[in-house]
Amino acid sequence: MSGAGGLAAQFTGEPAEEVVEGLPDVPESLVGAHEDAAKFATIVASITTVLGIVIAVVVFRRDGNIPWIATTTLLVATVTTSAAMAWTGSTGGKIRHTEIRDGAVTPHSD
Repeated sequence: MSGAGGLAAQFTGEPAEEVVEGLPDVPESLVGAHEDAAKFATIVASITTVLGIVIAVVVFRRDGNIPWIATTTLLVATVTTSAAMAWTGSTGGKIRHTEIRDGAVTPHSD
């Protein structure tokens, strides 16, 4: 149930934001970008969860066969949810991992 996981993460986001606000080298823009990505990913995950439940109920009430359109739709929704969660993780990683930020300079060893 990706929707439940997304909602749980939403509830822990505010306390986590309070922790990083006081840290040096944590731009507000990165925290905001992560928050926006998390909201989007939670909405997408919740829609996917509801869609999966609806499909399960319909299949249960019918003969047990899942129509191809339902399978394809749920697959697309699941892949979209995974991509949104990966994007959210990436934006969150940039908050504390300066080496993955845009324009980061990494040292070269000769």
